[in-house]
Amino acid sequence: MSDNGISKSKQKRQAQASARAEQKKKKVIATFWAVFIPLLLVAAVVAAIVAYQLSKLDYSRYLNKDGKIKDVRAADYVDVNLAGFSYAKDDISADEATIESDISYALSQHAYVSDDPELEAGYGDKVQLSYTAQMDGAAYGDPVDNRDMTVGNEEIAAEFDDALLGLHAGDETDVDVTYPADSENTELAGKTVSYHISFKGVYQDPEFTDEFVKEYYSENATTAEGYRQYLRDKHYNDNLKSEVEKSLSLNSVVKAYPDKYMNNLKRVYEAEDRANINNFYMMYTGQEAQGETWELYGMSSKEEYDAELANRAKEGAAEDMELQFIADSAGISVSEEEIKDFYAGQGMDDATYQSRKAETGAGYMAQAALKDKVIKHLCSVAVVTETTTVVD
Repeated sequence: MSDNGISKSKQKRQAQASARAEQKKKKVIATFWAVFIPLLLVAAVVAAIVAYQLSKLDYSRYLNKDGKIKDVRAADYVDVNLAGFSYAKDDISADEATIESDISYALSQHAYVSDDPELEAGYGDKVQLSYTAQMDGAAYGDPVDNRDMTVGNEEIAAEFDDALLGLHAGDETDVDVTYPADSENTELAGKTVSYHISFKGVYQDPEFTDEFVKEYYSENATTAEGYRQYLRDKHYNDNLKSEVEKSLSLNSVVKAYPDKYMNNLKRVYEAEDRANINNFYMMYTGQEAQGETWELYGMSSKEEYDAELANRAKEGAAEDMELQFIADSAGISVSEEEIKDFYAGQGMDDATYQSRKAETGAGYMAQAALKDKVIKHLCSVAVVTETTTVVD
């Protein structure tokens, strides 16, 4: 027996049990660190990947492939009065003065140089001519052939224009032009240039006939009256579409906004703003824009720009939900073929379409096509009332 009354054999068993417990404890701790630490590392990596993905601009992040907002039932967010799309026919129809203006423009696009000997040049006429020039008794510059200009615009000089007045096709004339001493062209300043002009004729619009329509606008009509009706219909449809788009928000009540979608819209709009600025700078300077987007947009601070972006995103999200509400109500969707056809109608070839789709995602591409289809649907169901003219 030991001094504490426990046998040596029992003490030995207790020591062994304690050793086994301590060993087991160490094994559990070792297992914990072997398993838990890697899990923590994996979780950290996953969190970093998620954070990185969220930081990347993704046009389609909160859109389904059909162009509708993910996890959003539009009716929970907005209510659209589908009976509110009503218009007076007179308000969306073009008057005949507008139609005649369109026809005049179409004729001007196909004007020709007339050889009519009775037609003489006057102020405001577009004419064609050739000329040579001499200065100090020697040829000045190269001969100019078949130049178009408008009489009175002083494209060369006022005296030159005056010399064209009353000319007929085939006429020739000479005119001396003395340039002022402070002329921007220092080579001509204070000098006199002698011009010899060969007048080709005055541009004249063709007549608006069935033949003219068949030659130039056969895809729209085959007769003059048919083209007039085409223009009436085009103005009517364009104006109706414009009125439908303007009245969409007036016929809607927004109850809530999908925050994640709206925040992503802000990032999309900011990226589009930057791209537009860069395109402008590349066009006029050959270099990308330098500086912050808000500064280049003329904002006084980033906070002002952020507030403007937030307001745009709010309006954009409301419109997207309103259109989705109508699409859901009318059972409207778009197929891949319809999406391709929509962009082809915008002048986008297949290669550009595929490239843009890879850049922005299927949902973003589908959304624009879906909006177009919904607006066309609203135009087809809109109530257009005849306007009765009251005669006193």
